[in-house]
Order: sequence, then structure tokens, then C-alpha cells
Amino acid sequence: MTNLLFLFDDCKKFIVRIGEDGFMEECKKHSAAPCRIIALNGLNEEPQVGAVIVMERAQRLHVVQPFESLQSVCEYYGVLEDELLEYNAISYIYPYQIVEIP
Repeated sequence: MTNLLFLFDDCKKFIVRIGEDGFMEECKKHSAAPCRIIALNGLNEEPQVGAVIVMERAQRLHVVQPFESLQSVCEYYGVLEDELLEYNAISYIYPYQIVEIP
């Protein structure tokens, strides 16, 4: 059974209901950056099981590794630090965080 409720015309944004596996699994399943989805929906925390939210498929995702810094990630992708932080609606990065590269 799918939790996909509605697909927008551009196929990048869609509405889903958070399944029993939780928010992070929905993000993985739909290739979405969790911090971007939380910001897109105007939330302060992860949505709970059963919540209906707008998802946005990411173009490029990156999982921050323990040895990486904000500077090294930005240098690798050729983006500005402020741009990456603002795009993901975050203040810093931490190991194993999933971020979308603008």
C-alpha cells in the first residue's frame, strides 16, 4: 500500500501520509532531504505517523560523513556555505545528516 496521496504537475512535489516506519523512512523512500521537508511544511519538528505533508524530491542528496565539515562539503559541490545552510533551513551540519545540495 502506498502513502502517496497527490502528485503535483511538476512531479517534484507531492503529498504523502507518514507511514508506520516514520518520517525518516518516508524521506529515504522518496529521495527527500528531511530538513528541507520540515521547512517546506513550516514545521518545528519531524511529523508524526499519520501526518499528511508535502514532499519535494531532491536533485542531489548528500549524507554528511563524520570526517566532513561544512567547508569541505561546500568545496566538494562548489556551493557557498550560506547557500547550503539557507537552502536546507539549517544552522550547521552534523554527521549522518542528509542535506540537499542546491
